[in-house]
Amino acid sequence: MHEQQVDRAAATRGDLDVNLAECIGTSCLVLLNTLGPDTPEESRRLIQVACRYFVETEDREGDLASVFGFDDDAEVLNAVAVKLGRPDLVVSI
Repeated sequence: MHEQQVDRAAATRGDLDVNLAECIGTSCLVLLNTLGPDTPEESRRLIQVACRYFVETEDREGDLASVFGFDDDAEVLNAVAVKLGRPDLVVSI
């Protein structure tokens, strides 16, 4: 659903950083796929925070309203990825 919103917005706004959104989405999916029955609760919550922040379009900087809309999403994801020891999931802003 979020991907479709981004694609629709990008069709009318050429300045949206769709590539950054795709990178964030990919990293979020990888994090979600690491969840298992032995995942510590703190890690679970951090992953949920990163993923929810990404799909919420009206956060600190509106995702679809600004050329910098996905930068704050990337910052949250990057902080979570580093905290979880997954620097390979950090995205460039």
